[in-house]
Amino acid sequence: MQYAYEFYGRLLQQVKLANIDLPADDFGEGAFPPIYIEGASFFESGGKQKFIWRGKLLWRCLTWRP
Repeated sequence: MQYAYEFYGRLLQQVKLANIDLPADDFGEGAFPPIYIEGASFFESGGKQKFIWRGKLLWRCLTWRP
């Protein structure tokens, strides 16, 4: 459980710090920082001494096209 929550915390932090202020991609679309985390869920499933941690991360950013 400790490893799962450490991973979850690191994931949230790295998404917030991700550098998305890059040149346009192959389709001519770029993004403006920052990334906004809209929601996140994280829960344990399984049983009988075998557990797996599952989660979802919903994020949003402003994009542009010329």
